Amino acid sequence: MHGPLPDSRFRFAHRHLTWLDVLVSYAMMLAIPVAMWAASNLVTGGIAVAATAGLLVVGRRAYELARCFSECGGFALDVGGKARITVAWTHTDDSC
Repeated sequence: MHGPLPDSRFRFAHRHLTWLDVLVSYAMMLAIPVAMWAASNLVTGGIAVAATAGLLVVGRRAYELARCFSECGGFALDVGGKARITVAWTHTDDSC
């Protein structure tokens, strides 16, 4: 004999899919053949993995630099510990 249904407060709510969920699922489906290809072609796969990692690092740094420039209005670079190069956004009007 079946027992009573659990209270609706303890059931899981249906989750609505977002576009990010769909993109992640397609990326996971693509990852399996790519991993098999990289395992069968070790040198080419290693170069591809290194290039992808390099692009991710460069993209992240570029995003952080663009965000810093938009929030602070500039950035500074230390060159060799002896010189500092400052790049700043200057306003052309006297209202700021």
